[in-house]
Amino acid sequence: MKADFNQTRRAASQISQELSPFVTPQPTHPWQDGRWKRIWDRFVQYCLGNPEPRITLKRDRSGEHYWVVYDPISNQSTAFWSANEVRIWLEERYRR
Repeated sequence: MKADFNQTRRAASQISQELSPFVTPQPTHPWQDGRWKRIWDRFVQYCLGNPEPRITLKRDRSGEHYWVVYDPISNQSTAFWSANEVRIWLEERYRR
């Protein structure tokens, strides 16, 4: 009986190899397709919060652009007038 199973398995493997350019194999376990992992990762991120800073480009009343950076770790916002200042702030933040 084990020999029959192995022969069937080899035949199925051979057929799948012949059809591989046309058929995408299905994952054997639901977690392998990545969909459940993405859902889980989003759930964990929602529960723990996102520690990444949020950067928003805004415009003042005179039409000048500026950047507002919100740091969820310190719960503070800072405004910068140039993108270079934002880069410096980010580099310093990640060095801490």
